[in-house]
Amino acid sequence: MKPEYHYRFPNPNDFADMIVDLDEYWKPVLHICDAVTAMEGNGPTQGTPKHVGCLIASKNPHRLDVLAASLIGLTPSDVPTIAAAVRRNLTPESVDEIEIAGDWKSFLQEDFELIRNRNSLLFVGGNNVFGRTVRGAMNACLASKPKVKTSACVGCGKCRDICPAHTIAIKNKKAVIDRRHCIKCFCCQEFCPVGAMGVHRSPVAKLLTHGKESSK
Repeated sequence: MKPEYHYRFPNPNDFADMIVDLDEYWKPVLHICDAVTAMEGNGPTQGTPKHVGCLIASKNPHRLDVLAASLIGLTPSDVPTIAAAVRRNLTPESVDEIEIAGDWKSFLQEDFELIRNRNSLLFVGGNNVFGRTVRGAMNACLASKPKVKTSACVGCGKCRDICPAHTIAIKNKKAVIDRRHCIKCFCCQEFCPVGAMGVHRSPVAKLLTHGKESSK
């Protein structure tokens, strides 16, 4: 049902709140994160395995996420689900405010290759007509979007079949994205078996985050 939920909640902040709602509704008693071998770069199908050697367990999923994100150099504002949990007072914002058993700092990854998430540069702006217009224009300019690497695409159609907004077609054995209706959920990038879908960031977004992420 994940693609369906992406279509119902195309705004990343709304989608994150939905995930937190599920956590709070089901209330699992234990959460475990296998960080023995992590993945950096263009995950989850074409990322690069990276040994971390860590196993994390917690009664609180949001505190676990704060720690896991901190290990690879992400802040709560970089991860929409963590930001949503912080807004709802379900976890402290800083890992320093969490009681942790064990020497977690020995697992810190100084050179973890990150792909800056698509809403890390969302422009807020005001709520009047001018503010909404500026906000829409800036977000359109800064937003990341999926992009087909035509040289890698094999035309298998899995991206077309998984796309919740039905914006992908296979033409001449290559995937083609209809930008007018793409909701930027990145399901195509997540499920592509050959890594032909990448994350495209605008020159403006790259300039604003210059030096804040890996250059690999």
